[in-house]
Amino acid sequence: MHRGIGVPIIFITGHADVDTAVDVLRKGAVDFLQKPVNEERLRSSILEACMLNINRDGRLLDRSRVLQALQDMSPRERQVTDLLCAGLSNAEIAERLGLSPRSVQGHRNKVYQKLRVHNAADFAERLSVL
Repeated sequence: MHRGIGVPIIFITGHADVDTAVDVLRKGAVDFLQKPVNEERLRSSILEACMLNINRDGRLLDRSRVLQALQDMSPRERQVTDLLCAGLSNAEIAERLGLSPRSVQGHRNKVYQKLRVHNAADFAERLSVL
């Protein structure tokens, strides 16, 4: 069962090849190390993995907190949120709502702030809990 829990992975092997390294990193591993492992490089990789995990966990909101953030939005912010979820650009939202693109950007910034996200990918991930 997928629970949406990410665990940082540092892949260590004695039998490495480029294809395996690329595949592992594309699938989300923090690092790919070959044996014998350089102690300083391993320490650095562990620190990076821990920091990534802390940062990711700090951005996560559970379902009830996302619902509360949505309830705290103004009606206009909620309209912008719905249209962002539909995949519309700022310009398309502006045209649909009769606003300037700059106004839409301001509403979008407020939405991102309330949901504690920084970009479209984080926005989509945050709302995926609903």
